[in-house]
Amino acid sequence: MRKTDFEVVETNVDHIVDLCGNLRKTDYEDLAMYTGQSADEALVEGYKYSKLCWTVLHKKEPICIFGVADQYNGNGCVWLLGTDKMKDVRISIIRESKFYVRKMLAPYKRIENWVYHKNELSIKWLKWCGFTIEEAKIAGVGKALFHHFYKENKEASWD
Repeated sequence: MRKTDFEVVETNVDHIVDLCGNLRKTDYEDLAMYTGQSADEALVEGYKYSKLCWTVLHKKEPICIFGVADQYNGNGCVWLLGTDKMKDVRISIIRESKFYVRKMLAPYKRIENWVYHKNELSIKWLKWCGFTIEEAKIAGVGKALFHHFYKENKEASWD
């Protein structure tokens, strides 16, 4: 991998504690509309249930956590929650994203989740990473418009 201005490490409980209460406003809003839980609750659950979970550190400070958890249907549920400080290293994060998407996809036939239709930056990033973005439809506890997105693992045999 190329040299970056951030470090990606396996997530630990201290990272969760550092990020709780410090996440982006959009993360709080999206999760409240979709699941009804706070982003802090989702962060704890994501860490607890994820098969793979990493933290991005910038200047030794956690700025986002992301991972993939098993779903009931055998697919992986990908997620990312971060602070506003992600913008300080966004270009570097974008450059490295495809590497981590491949790592999350490897154990699954498909990885997927939902994104709020007004979250334009996330949608643009998901498209860049090769996810298929479906037409927005009413979803979640808040009955708001969300896009289902997914990426299929075409490199593995699932017979």
